[in-house]
Amino acid sequence: MPVIRCTRRLLTYSKRSAVATPPSPTGPFGEWYANAISMPFPGKWIVLYTHPQTRISVVVPGRSLNTTVHHLKDRFAGLLARLGVPDRQRQEACSGLTDEVVVARTNSRSVIGTQTDYSHTLRHLAGRASSMDEVDLAEMEDAMARTPIIALKLFPRDAVYDTLGIERNRSPWE
Repeated sequence: MPVIRCTRRLLTYSKRSAVATPPSPTGPFGEWYANAISMPFPGKWIVLYTHPQTRISVVVPGRSLNTTVHHLKDRFAGLLARLGVPDRQRQEACSGLTDEVVVARTNSRSVIGTQTDYSHTLRHLAGRASSMDEVDLAEMEDAMARTPIIALKLFPRDAVYDTLGIERNRSPWE
């Protein structure tokens, strides 16, 4: 069962309470941070899900955990496919992601800082479209996967490859 660490804003919009002590996440992608981010269109929001160790992120239209969490597994699987992750590793990475989640509060300012940086990129990319219907969510996810996390000296896509044991070209920082 995945642990979703939500910001206070997302907990409020979702009308959910957080457990004080969540269980240890299962699997390499069993914990995610989630935040509601407003888009440059009136009343349009996305929920940004970020894996804390790799900083790989997916976006789901909506403003509540209740309406978006069941899309996390499919969005993540699609991103992994676009990154060239083989079927076996993709299934392994997504195996622990279920609709039934443990909700906890965020506990890493570093991950929230990454999400804040990503939110600027997401608003910029969305601003190129004339409506939310024209926003390319896959383009947003791919852009975040290629964005270096300088403080951690990693690219999210490379961190995913390392986590799943996939050979890759080394990034310039390694």
